[in-house]
Amino acid sequence: TEAASGRCFGPLKLGQVLRFCRALSSSLESRSRPLVLGSPPGDEQSRTNAAMLLGAYLIYVAGWTVDQVIAVLGNEANRTFPCSWSRKDRPEAKRNMKVSDCWAGFELAKIKGFIDLVCLSSDLTTDLVCSKIRRVVEVYDAAWIVPGFIMVCADPVTTAVDPNPETFSCLFPEEGEPTSPKARSLRRVPSDDSISKF
Repeated sequence: TEAASGRCFGPLKLGQVLRFCRALSSSLESRSRPLVLGSPPGDEQSRTNAAMLLGAYLIYVAGWTVDQVIAVLGNEANRTFPCSWSRKDRPEAKRNMKVSDCWAGFELAKIKGFIDLVCLSSDLTTDLVCSKIRRVVEVYDAAWIVPGFIMVCADPVTTAVDPNPETFSCLFPEEGEPTSPKARSLRRVPSDDSISKF
């Protein structure tokens, strides 16, 4: 909800970034004329997200480095995102995350192989990876930071008592095999193969 989001408007989720990269790549492949990208005039939030997305495309698809992106996009690199859970009814805390920080994260994930860029080769592979990412978030309320090594999660007790039948319902495995999606335990966290490799 808007109340829950507060001042937050980005950065966008990894699935959205990958879908943007694939859509732009596909659009450029099928066009004979230049493509113009823009954001609504005066909408600083949209412009910040657009800058982040364009940088992701240049790094993931065009093969640029962060330094090359900064050299071309200039001041867009210094645009900032509000802190998570920054409420509108209170003074805003100092913004620390820059668009260039997101670009650096994309470049690091590419260099270290945290994300398999084959997923951008077709609409089907992009959809597959995005659906796997979404599934991990929906079921485990978690996301891999470094696939197979570092995962960030919501409070597991909160997730376990979530009435959503897709989330896990117990912190530790029970006797025998789970028979329903709700019987999943926190210990059955998906491997990195479920996200970056397919």
